[in-house]
Amino acid sequence: MSDRKKRKGKTDIRETARREVRALTKEELYKASATKYRSRGLHGMNLAVVLCATLAAAIIAASVLCILKIDRPQRTRRTDIEQSFTADSNAEEERAKEKLAFTYITKSAADVHSGYLILVNFENEYVPEAASEITDIYSGKTSSYSVAYNNYKLDSFVLERFNEFMDDLSGVTGDTCVLVNSSYRSVEEQTVLAKEYRNLYGDEYVEKYVATPGYSEHHTGMALDLTTRYSDGSTVPMRDYANLETLNKIGVDHGFVTRYPENKYSYTKINTEPWHYRYVGVPHATVMTENNLCLEEYVTYLKDYTADGEIMLTSEDGTLEKVSASELTGNTGYAVYYVSAVDESGALAAQTKIPIPESCESYEISGNNSDGFIVTVKLKEAVS
Repeated sequence: MSDRKKRKGKTDIRETARREVRALTKEELYKASATKYRSRGLHGMNLAVVLCATLAAAIIAASVLCILKIDRPQRTRRTDIEQSFTADSNAEEERAKEKLAFTYITKSAADVHSGYLILVNFENEYVPEAASEITDIYSGKTSSYSVAYNNYKLDSFVLERFNEFMDDLSGVTGDTCVLVNSSYRSVEEQTVLAKEYRNLYGDEYVEKYVATPGYSEHHTGMALDLTTRYSDGSTVPMRDYANLETLNKIGVDHGFVTRYPENKYSYTKINTEPWHYRYVGVPHATVMTENNLCLEEYVTYLKDYTADGEIMLTSEDGTLEKVSASELTGNTGYAVYYVSAVDESGALAAQTKIPIPESCESYEISGNNSDGFIVTVKLKEAVS
């Protein structure tokens, strides 16, 4: 075989081989390409999912962050408000403690039966051991009135108030005609009087107008009967006295009340006595008169007012308010409240602690002759 044919044959073989190789490579390349593109498609889908998930997570994270950023100031503001409220409450408690500063006065069971508001009547016997200082009226009186007998007596403090009462009446009306017709009586004197009146007027009169010995207000030295006697010797019953209304008004200003007013027999068991006056003190006389209360009603009425509850705040004109102890600060006038002296068994306690506001000008404590004490506090013009 010639060299040309050999070379041609080799060339043909190489070309065939190349074609086969190219064909194989093309097919394989096609398959590889298809696989590659499928792989790329899958990879693209996965990438899209990942991107979507990442985006969603980012959105959620941003939303949460936004919420947190928005909510944090709100929480802070709520916290600030809560702290401010707590601070205000604490400050208010501290102020309340200052307002509620009390000192305590200890009273015994016997003290329940003494004081200018004790109730002596058909149910409540007078306790002689609690008698106050009794003094002669005649030796201590002023020229504004007269006394039927020189041996008549009154509680010494009540006599001072009565002198002021009569001096004011005389200054307003010019009258000096008022006559003290009866005043302090011992139990023995009351017994004699009741017997005399029974002989003169009968049992019915005594029942209506004369208290049972031991149960008479005259035992206290805080009650007195008045009439009028003029310079010519004539007398006029107190119910017919021309200036009775003025006398009663001035009497109230000085702590005196008509003890047995009209329409109160069901409480007092004593008929109307326009001549019988009783010292109860300021501001009680005003409150009783303005509210048409006899002493029996008033003593019961005061039990609604206590130091740890509502306190009666009253001015000298009788205006009433109900306030708590913490509200006394800044007020003027009088604060009045009741303190029970009864223990858990229902008996009088051996000792009772009486709360008195430290920020007061003065105070008085009176027993009610039964089960407790009545506190009268004069408030300062300006309480610090």
